[in-house]
Amino acid sequence: MSKIANPIFNLIPENNRLERIWLLSKIEFKKRYYESFFGLIWALLNPLLKVGVYYFAFKFIRNSPMENFALYLFSGLITWMFFTEGASKSMNILKSKKYLIENIQFNRIDIFISVVMSTMYGFLFNFAAFYIVCLIMGFGIHWTMIYFPILILNLIITTLGFSLILAIAKLYFKDLQHLWAIVVLAGFWTAPIFFTIEAIFKKAPYVVYIHPVSGIMVNLRKVTMHGEQLDFFFLAYNLIYGLIALVVGIWVFNRFSAHITEKL
Repeated sequence: MSKIANPIFNLIPENNRLERIWLLSKIEFKKRYYESFFGLIWALLNPLLKVGVYYFAFKFIRNSPMENFALYLFSGLITWMFFTEGASKSMNILKSKKYLIENIQFNRIDIFISVVMSTMYGFLFNFAAFYIVCLIMGFGIHWTMIYFPILILNLIITTLGFSLILAIAKLYFKDLQHLWAIVVLAGFWTAPIFFTIEAIFKKAPYVVYIHPVSGIMVNLRKVTMHGEQLDFFFLAYNLIYGLIALVVGIWVFNRFSAHITEKL
């Protein structure tokens, strides 16, 4: 049991390690937004513009009957973007951070934690905008928001697990980004972003269980927009899903990490 738990316990940072992760994530976040023309505003403009395009397509052209469709879109989109952006950036992080890996002695997994954390900053920025709009539209502040940190932790764990797996796989399969792009596309259209989870389950129930963040999207809307109790089945399922992905990711990374330098 301890052999399984030790890799996860090793992720718990000490003070100096926590500071290093914080600095790396802050640099990654600034590099992403502060070098662009719009700067940090782009963190909000990006999902808003996407929501606008999809809202026009599905509300006015397809005439979706879903109530509060724009908010439904917004919440699903920023959740999916958290997962895909964090995992996609991590896929090439070993090459872009090669100078750190070769010259500094530290836990290499910290690089991935910092990338996921920098992605989380952007998500929280977007979520704040989403929640403000919810309040303006009269949804109110619900006690169920106490579950929000659990859902964020679930997202972080799941994204980190996939990030580690993809990064190692990319060292051996140079064209992995093309396959990953197809996976992201498939995940985008099979997630409850445009459609309800019930509609997806009715057509293809297995997809709901394969998808890494569908249940998180459902629960995020429950606790923020509707003030409803969590779907504890989805909560347990996604937490187990994320923990399995993380354990597999850590095992794969530790198993092949000795060959990182020569593969780069």
